[in-house]
Amino acid sequence: MASGFSQLNEVDKFASSEPELFHIRGSNERDTRAVQVPCACGSLNSSDCFVLTYENEKKQYIWFGKGATFVEREFSKKAATFLASQATFPANEWILAEMDEGNEFDDFWDLLGGKGEYLNPPELQDDVREPRLFHCSNASGFFEVEEIINFCQEDLMMDDVYLLDTYSTVFVWVGPEANEAEKKFSFEMALEYVQTCSQYDGRSLDTPVACTVAGFEPPMFTSWFQSWNKQTAGKDQYQLFLAELGAEGAATVEIDVKKALSVIKVAESGVISQFYPYAELNRYDNASKPLPPRVDPKRLEEYLADDEFESLFKMTKDKWLNDKSIPDWKKRKLKSQLKLW
Repeated sequence: MASGFSQLNEVDKFASSEPELFHIRGSNERDTRAVQVPCACGSLNSSDCFVLTYENEKKQYIWFGKGATFVEREFSKKAATFLASQATFPANEWILAEMDEGNEFDDFWDLLGGKGEYLNPPELQDDVREPRLFHCSNASGFFEVEEIINFCQEDLMMDDVYLLDTYSTVFVWVGPEANEAEKKFSFEMALEYVQTCSQYDGRSLDTPVACTVAGFEPPMFTSWFQSWNKQTAGKDQYQLFLAELGAEGAATVEIDVKKALSVIKVAESGVISQFYPYAELNRYDNASKPLPPRVDPKRLEEYLADDEFESLFKMTKDKWLNDKSIPDWKKRKLKSQLKLW
């Protein structure tokens, strides 16, 4: 503002040359708020309300999602009134239109850049349950779970695990720096959580329990966080965890928690169930190059497929592992020659 802070009581008003979209979300009068989001159709979702303003044409639209609560509907009207009061012209000059989802004006879509896809599955349109977020951590020395009230994206810390309960699905969000114990305990707790909740809130015992990771969250996860910012967390740190779950390169990750838990248990058992080509395991090019996820650097040869192992070592893998007549020094020499160390 041109005035800076020189006059504390001065009221500045300014006009935006572009349409602006505000997302309305909350569970009661105290926590409901409006947050500006990208002015595009993809920002909408059926569980909330949105206010679209365009000062150049003195137009305001209030969009009521099918799953929006009474509180959100009433607050969106108050938000529209407040936004109108901040314009450079009198509030009574605004043209205001209220619309229910499915009965939009063409001009509404035009201001959003055209009608397109947005998040509107059945679970967001009828009997929408308030989501709950739980923080899972063993930083204290014990595995503890604590609910976060009025949560936002900034509550997701990179070194911990979180459980998001949307009633129709339970998500376990894994931070890239979370330790193995936190992952395991959180996966087990999430499965038990659904079993226990089904006795009290009527949800199905078969409610999906899915794992997702930072930077690759599916829309049904991010939609519960007001004004989710895709750029907050980079993706480069999370490739190892994705690869171990067989989802590398995916735009989003949503994997059954039972599968994720089995990966951890197999790793704990020491049993090798996944094999890699020699090119990914040898150290010829760079002794410090990253290994595939969950590969024990002391047992690299055991991660070779049987036929490739036999071609390289001139013996079967079974003989290598079980023949006591092969001295350890000879094994170390062979591994060193093949750069498998």
